[in-house]
Amino acid sequence: MVPSNPNHLISHPLDDPSQLLSLCFSPRISDRTRALRTLAHSTVPPSVLVPVLLGMMKDPYPLVRRAALEGLCGICVPGNIVVDDIGVVEGCYRSAVGMISDGEDCVRVSAVRAVTVWGIMLIDSKDGEDKRDCTDQLFLLLCSVVRDMSVSVRLEGFYSLGNIKQVSEGILLQSLSKRILSSLKGKKPLSRCSAKSNKLCAFSAAGSFVHGLEDEFSEVRRAACISLRGHISLSSRFAGEAVTLFLDVQNDDSELVRLEVLEALHHVIKCDDLKMQQVLTQALLSSLADRSPQIRVEALKILGAMKIATLQSYKLSVESLLDGLEQYPQNGAEFLLALFKSVRINGGHAVSIIQDICHKIRCACDKLDFDEPRAIGLLVMALSASLYHEECLRRIPESIFSYLAVYFGRISAILVDVVDKDSLLNHLCCSGGLRHASKDKFQTDTEGSSLDTDVMTQGGFIGTSTLKASDGGSENWSLSVCTKCQQLSSVESWKSIKLSLESIKISWELIKSGSVSEELNVLRTCKEEFKSLTNDSLDFASISVFGLRYICLIKSLAKLWEYSELSQKCPGMGQVDVVLVKSLRALLVLRYRFSGFSKDDELYLIELELLIYVLKLVRFQICCRTGKKLIGAVSRAVHMCDANSLVPSELIRGLTKLSQVDTGSITMLLCSPLHLMKLLESFSLKDFAHLDKIRHKKAELLIPGYNAENPFTFIPGLPVGITLEVSLYNATSEDRLWLKLSLDEFSEFVYLDKDVQDSEEVVPTKITAVFYGTPDAGDFRLRIIVGVECLSEDLSAVKNHGGPKYPLIYLSSEREVYFTLHSRRARMDI
Repeated sequence: MVPSNPNHLISHPLDDPSQLLSLCFSPRISDRTRALRTLAHSTVPPSVLVPVLLGMMKDPYPLVRRAALEGLCGICVPGNIVVDDIGVVEGCYRSAVGMISDGEDCVRVSAVRAVTVWGIMLIDSKDGEDKRDCTDQLFLLLCSVVRDMSVSVRLEGFYSLGNIKQVSEGILLQSLSKRILSSLKGKKPLSRCSAKSNKLCAFSAAGSFVHGLEDEFSEVRRAACISLRGHISLSSRFAGEAVTLFLDVQNDDSELVRLEVLEALHHVIKCDDLKMQQVLTQALLSSLADRSPQIRVEALKILGAMKIATLQSYKLSVESLLDGLEQYPQNGAEFLLALFKSVRINGGHAVSIIQDICHKIRCACDKLDFDEPRAIGLLVMALSASLYHEECLRRIPESIFSYLAVYFGRISAILVDVVDKDSLLNHLCCSGGLRHASKDKFQTDTEGSSLDTDVMTQGGFIGTSTLKASDGGSENWSLSVCTKCQQLSSVESWKSIKLSLESIKISWELIKSGSVSEELNVLRTCKEEFKSLTNDSLDFASISVFGLRYICLIKSLAKLWEYSELSQKCPGMGQVDVVLVKSLRALLVLRYRFSGFSKDDELYLIELELLIYVLKLVRFQICCRTGKKLIGAVSRAVHMCDANSLVPSELIRGLTKLSQVDTGSITMLLCSPLHLMKLLESFSLKDFAHLDKIRHKKAELLIPGYNAENPFTFIPGLPVGITLEVSLYNATSEDRLWLKLSLDEFSEFVYLDKDVQDSEEVVPTKITAVFYGTPDAGDFRLRIIVGVECLSEDLSAVKNHGGPKYPLIYLSSEREVYFTLHSRRARMDI
């Protein structure tokens, strides 16, 4: 019985070649198409397969002709049938050439592909001059299709042109010129064609790539760039002419085309032609201002790998890179990496300009522009010069390496793929603090060791120390050097901290002068430095977090100062209150999340609180509540000064005179904004006396035996207990710590009883917290967090029955615990 499904016959075509061949002549178009596509992978012998495919290329239906051409291409795929008869190869090629003039676009695309495949096979079968002649003729033939009316045909034509190698220089030059060159005479395609056809091929080859780069479709322009790039290495003269065309397409509307242009320029980059190099340098520098970030990044990669011939061009490229570093901060890492690599490759030019670089670095530091992108770029250039060029290392002052150590974390993160972090640290140590140390000095620290800093590595001269030891002293010497490096790193980190805090203190003068935006830029830079310090060193984690919180407070104060200026338009009481609350909150975080403050530091924090109240009174004079808080803060400041023999600041002395602390009221004089503004002018930011003793209080919550996939169970109305492991860091005996358990808007508190000695850094505590307000629901989510109570006289008490009397400052991140109904959990387990 014959199956009703006609596809059944070709369900396993490889098993029955005779049925497959019969389907090639089926009256159904779909059957013929599927059979032809399967023939190339079948076991049909080439003596039968090739004639069938060539015959089906004359089928009246385009899909069948296309399938025959694709089957013809499939024969040449590695692993399929290989045709060794040169006559068969020529016959297949001529048949494919004849299909290039087909009336259907899809057939012409497959024909171009088949011409390329069989033409390359024919080229491989030739030797000597015949091989070159066949290559030129195939190239000319493909040039005739790149101006086809179909976009798909033009695309396939250009992609095929890129696969033809070892083309004669004259033919290549003709493809770049619309004028017919004499070198093209006598060239003809491999098919048997008339003299008229030869003339048409010559005309079609003229300016083929020019027409492709001028095509209205970006896909074709991109394909032309890719094809043209593949022939650049074949001829230096052709490469020079091609660069001119690429420069015309450099401002193309399509980003993909511009990327291909840059990739092509990258292939020309190794050319020794001085004139061409200058043109390439100018083209790449113009790409640095491209609107596309990806274009800029690719241009930077090329510039970083480019050896520039003249000193003038190198100076121009360096200046452009520094300008781009300022103009495009989002690509700052890529610009710095390009500067680093450029100095490494262009060592001769780097030696010529290293003194100018060092001078600019010192000028930037003197002008307090040390954090400007240009200054950091100059530092990276100095670092690269000292790493890879010994002559530059001798000319760089030691102070430059101190500046580099300040930004060690940021720079090492950018250069992580180029320079090992440990090698970079050793280089800074040896080049800075240890470079001129004598050998005898190290021998006093270790036995039988000596220091040799002039070492050549695979990456070039890097100035790192190498050990020459005897009598077993190498291990002790290495430990000594590592200790010195760590000590120097610690010193430089403290320099970075002090420099950032000094910048914050100086920035307050910008606020007074009304340059709030400039001050915010300074604070933003200092914030980045504290963040990099947090990531690089655990030893400075506390002071880094403190610096970030301190910057948040200063930013809020800057906003309040801006509102307090009498010439400014009133922003409204509500907006000022928001900034006021934010400022007070930031101050409370400093006071209660950090410990180790000296009495001078505590007085300074009270002075910051006074500043907040005064700034609000300057704008809104009638504010009794703020006035009462101001009086309370003044009273505490006076008491602290008397009890600890401290010298009050001008702001505290002035407010003490203006306020009647003994009666607890504000004089009429205090409500005058002019007198308050005079007091504000006397205020300035101060240094913290014992910065190294400040510790960050924090807590970590762990819930043993809990995970989100296995929630705890509960019974509605009955309390639940949660066992918690709490790790307290830098807590003091005076801290009142609470666990806050929240369900939606309802909260319960559990006092965290602890046995803390002020000298202990980490205190582990295990506690079972009981939550009584379980809801009548199938499940609920409980939020748990650790907070410290703000025991301040000026804060209003909160109504928490059995909880803290004053607001909390949270020390840990919030943990969520999921509970599900006990009966539901039991059913889930079943």
